[in-house]
Amino acid sequence: LLAGANINNVTANRRSALHIASENNRGFICSILIENHIQANLLDSNQNTALHLAVQHGHSDVVRRLLSESDIDVFTLNNKGMNCLHVLAHYSMENAHLIFATLLEFYPKFPLDIQDGQGNSALLSAYKNGHGQLCRALVTAGANLSICNTDLLSIFTMTVA
Repeated sequence: LLAGANINNVTANRRSALHIASENNRGFICSILIENHIQANLLDSNQNTALHLAVQHGHSDVVRRLLSESDIDVFTLNNKGMNCLHVLAHYSMENAHLIFATLLEFYPKFPLDIQDGQGNSALLSAYKNGHGQLCRALVTAGANLSICNTDLLSIFTMTVA
């Protein structure tokens, strides 16, 4: 950066330095990039933001930094029609419920029942993938139990992982 590099350059897969730092749990690097005005909402070739990648890999420190230090759009949909909450529910790590709590801390009225490209809500994805702690956190926060996906499956008719 000091030598004049373009902070918003991307790789062949359209990943920015923020994408790479987020995916690799480099919170301090994320903060430096944000402080130097990197475009937080750049999309990679799968239309993921850095936030999608941070939640996918369970990097809670990076998620907190992105939410508190940048203007990242938490509602951006990737090429599967998934926002950051859908990604969290689909790829859920042990700390997913804590990342969810962080998301609610910054967005207390986050719409929990938005459906992804296959009609899955975050609760349905978390349930389908066997992520009990995240399911409990979503229900406690007010997620709708009766949503069906495009295959007409709900948490009441779906087998759990």
